[in-house]
Amino acid sequence: MPQFSNRNGLIASLYKNWQISTIVSAQSGRPFSPYCSAPSKLVHEASGALADLGCDYNLDGGGVMGGGFYDRPDAPAQGAVKSSFKQKDFINGLYSPSVFPQPVLGTDGTLGRDSYRGPRQTTTNLALGRNFGLGESIILQFRADASNAFNNVNLYLPNNDLALALQSNGTYSSTSIFGKSTKAFDPRVFQLSAKIVF
Repeated sequence: MPQFSNRNGLIASLYKNWQISTIVSAQSGRPFSPYCSAPSKLVHEASGALADLGCDYNLDGGGVMGGGFYDRPDAPAQGAVKSSFKQKDFINGLYSPSVFPQPVLGTDGTLGRDSYRGPRQTTTNLALGRNFGLGESIILQFRADASNAFNNVNLYLPNNDLALALQSNGTYSSTSIFGKSTKAFDPRVFQLSAKIVF
């Protein structure tokens, strides 16, 4: 019977002085809209009409973001773009740049601000620690931290700049990174640490 009591005491001691904490962050996708940052290259077409091979659609000479043009195109035809996106859509490409018509030269595009939603993000951070007494006033603490513990793939917003697909003849490339998420936030990261508190 004393051995049984000692064993219970040993087991009980294994469960003492543990600390666990967690932070869960879940976000709906951030809003965004396609835009174009390429400066205008005005040319005369064979018909004699003026055409724009760039993106300063309203011909105001520039936008407010970093001195670029950043004009939005016209809204795509109804049904040309999905109403919601899955993660694989962000990786493979949400849409072709050609679905966004160029506005009439000298006018603003009709595509609204923040027309679409980016990828959702979920991150769980976990921490597990234990304190060991090393005397009356000294504590040794071991701690294990896991950022993004479940290793969720959290994608950046897709590349929204039509200039990434714009070719010198004014047409769009079908193999550009426009409309694709090409970066992800940090994967799972483990960290072990120890400290003495006195």
